[in-house]
Amino acid sequence: MTSSALNLTTAMKAAQALSREIVLDQLLVTLMNILIENTGAERGYLILEKDEQFFIEAEGTANSPHIEVLHSIPLTPKDTIDHASVDIIHFVAQTHENIILGDISKAQRLFRQPIVVRPRSVLCVPLINQNKLTGIIYLENTFVTDAFTDSHLEIVQLLSAQAAIAIDNARLYNELEARVQQRTADLVRTNQILEREVLERQRSEQTLRLIVEATAGVTRKDFFHSLVRSLAQALDVYYAFITECDSNAPTRLRTIACWYQNEFIENFEYDVYGTACEQVINSQTCQCYPDQLQLLFPEDDSLPEMKAQSYAGVALRDSSGKLLGHLAVLDDQPLADIPRSTAILEIFAARAAAEMERQQAEAVIRASQEKFSKAFRSSPSGITITTIKEGRFLEVNDSFLRMLGYEHEEVIGQSAFDLNIWVKTDDRATITRLLQEQGTVSNVEVELRRKSGDTFLALVSADIIDLDGEPCLLGVTTDITVLKQAAKALERLAEIGELASMIVHEVRNPLTTMVMGLGAFKRLELSGRFQEYLALALDEGDRLQRLLNQILLYAKPQTLNQIELDLTSLITETLHTLRDLPVASTKPLRFNSAATAAPVLGDRDKLKQVLINLVTNACEAVDDGAVITVSLQRDQSNQIVVQVHNTGDPIPPDILVKLTKPFFTTKTNGNGLGLAIVKRIVEAHHGELCIESSAEVGTTVTVRLPGRR
Repeated sequence: MTSSALNLTTAMKAAQALSREIVLDQLLVTLMNILIENTGAERGYLILEKDEQFFIEAEGTANSPHIEVLHSIPLTPKDTIDHASVDIIHFVAQTHENIILGDISKAQRLFRQPIVVRPRSVLCVPLINQNKLTGIIYLENTFVTDAFTDSHLEIVQLLSAQAAIAIDNARLYNELEARVQQRTADLVRTNQILEREVLERQRSEQTLRLIVEATAGVTRKDFFHSLVRSLAQALDVYYAFITECDSNAPTRLRTIACWYQNEFIENFEYDVYGTACEQVINSQTCQCYPDQLQLLFPEDDSLPEMKAQSYAGVALRDSSGKLLGHLAVLDDQPLADIPRSTAILEIFAARAAAEMERQQAEAVIRASQEKFSKAFRSSPSGITITTIKEGRFLEVNDSFLRMLGYEHEEVIGQSAFDLNIWVKTDDRATITRLLQEQGTVSNVEVELRRKSGDTFLALVSADIIDLDGEPCLLGVTTDITVLKQAAKALERLAEIGELASMIVHEVRNPLTTMVMGLGAFKRLELSGRFQEYLALALDEGDRLQRLLNQILLYAKPQTLNQIELDLTSLITETLHTLRDLPVASTKPLRFNSAATAAPVLGDRDKLKQVLINLVTNACEAVDDGAVITVSLQRDQSNQIVVQVHNTGDPIPPDILVKLTKPFFTTKTNGNGLGLAIVKRIVEAHHGELCIESSAEVGTTVTVRLPGRR
């Protein structure tokens, strides 16, 4: 067989061997072995192009059966191949020409730098597939010149086409394999994610189930007990509790449900200072301390006893943002899966806050209903609730029943027409018209009929209210029979007062004449006995004139000439005048003022009359030398308080209550109108008069008047 036939046979076998390889690494090993065995090369490299750069993918030597797959070492002068070899490879890459050199030192034109002789012979062939450079085969022999012949080049050329195709196919297979592996890895990761999501969903469903179980069908305190137990189960912790704020002590919380080591414990109050709960309450957010809780809060003495290592808590707020309390968990192990734990805690907290707000609103409504019910039942006025359409009584209070003389069962379900309560049907028509026009009725005077048939006058007020979605009428009825009688009595008293004033005027005129006549008798020379009669008559005349003047003063309405004045100055001035009077000359008068200024709006003359009367009475009640004290101060409600105190004998309680009654007196020469007039003057100034007396303190008269700012 000729050499050409042998080369062709060898090339065909080699091509078949290459075509069977589809794995790139194995293909490179096979190709390098064939090239080194059939070309006499001492060393060979397979360089492949990728992304317009060249990489050494395989290296083989004649004295080693092992082909080293290098996995894309960049082709640079610093790598395994020297400068000359790199220049040859770049030349072939640019020209796509075959290079066969018998003596590399004579090929200076191929090199960009001076040759540092290493290989003697070089064979370099491009791998071309579909006019595209796939790679380069580089073979060298460092010992023999002309080691590569044309037959070697022919074998390499024959193999290069198949090698280029095989390499492209192997690359494509590798890419497909890499994609499959990537897709497989992606599927594995996706499957793992799905498994985690399924597991998380199962855990979430379990948590939601626990929430539903904790909140379904339970009310009031049972709701919170069930909630903390389910929360502890959901987070696998040994302690869960819920608190509410103490409005009277902002730094204190009280528990409303506690779950501790698989059982409920009694509720308690505690101060949040120095605890993890303080951080939750102050921030009004969720706070989590997954480990080393005792080191973080050394001032919390309860943590070591509970062996607590982790804590998570979240503030409870109502729909308006108001702080209600907080929900928290503790455990003796570090808290796992913090995002999930805090998310579950916040879900439970939202449910707890909503229930707490609902219960508080319910409590407010219940309290309001209780207040309304109490007011409804105990009101002295008759209160009724009736339907608007038919006027049937839905509910009435006891006062209404007493007012009309009915029993409860006789009224409910009936209307006022059925019971014949309206004396004048026009009154009901008037009330109906006012309700339609104004929506409310206030103090309409009507005449009503009792069960006995007696009639009476009443004031009726009414408003439309909503009762369980149905508009109803809330009516208030007040029996004004007594008021009418009182009004008539007042009118009668006013008439009597006018009559008294008229009588006083009518009596004063002849009395004055009589006194004048008696005074004329003083110029006559009368015997001693008649002189006594005359003196007694004149004294009685004077006393009668004073009595008539005081009756007139008491009977007249208290008309005030009010100005702004300072009581401090008025008292000082009045006491200075009183010290010169015989009644006060032997009793020291002292003035103690706790206010530098005591402005009031009042009638100067009438208030001075009050002071003179009170101080004079105090002086008359004590012996010579006893101190009379007048004090002045302003209290917290801006009232000016004037007190007149003496240390005389105490006034008996049965007499004390009568002192301000008209014509009641304990004095032999008194008329009993002084304190009565004082009281009327004080009350006309919107003030109050009070008299207190005891053996230990003495007697104190207190006058309170509205102060000015």
